Amino acid sequence: PVTVVVEGYQPITYKNLLLTRWARHHLGLTPDVESITLKDLKAFFRDLWDKKAKPCQVDTGMKQAFLDWLQERSGLGVDEIQDSVTDALDVLFDELDKEYGSVSLKDLDPRYLKHFLVTH
Repeated sequence: PVTVVVEGYQPITYKNLLLTRWARHHLGLTPDVESITLKDLKAFFRDLWDKKAKPCQVDTGMKQAFLDWLQERSGLGVDEIQDSVTDALDVLFDELDKEYGSVSLKDLDPRYLKHFLVTH
């Protein structure tokens, strides 16, 4: 059995659990199921965004990195992942664009970050 202890301001959802796990992987943190600090989230966001777009949008390379990570974690083939989840991931990345694309890093507040499990 796996014990999960997550501190944060938001209830756990499949979105924030999945995105937080990916952020932890991207930042080289332990693969544990736990929240990340606001400092770590800001570092992740620096890599997440295509800074040429205004408001910011999730970088194409980061979308591919997410697919690669998901494929590796799931054990499914690339075609299986792309056929299964591409539409759902497009929706998820669109949500990130709309929710956070115009928010300055200095204005990020863990109380309002529903897509990630964040502590101070």
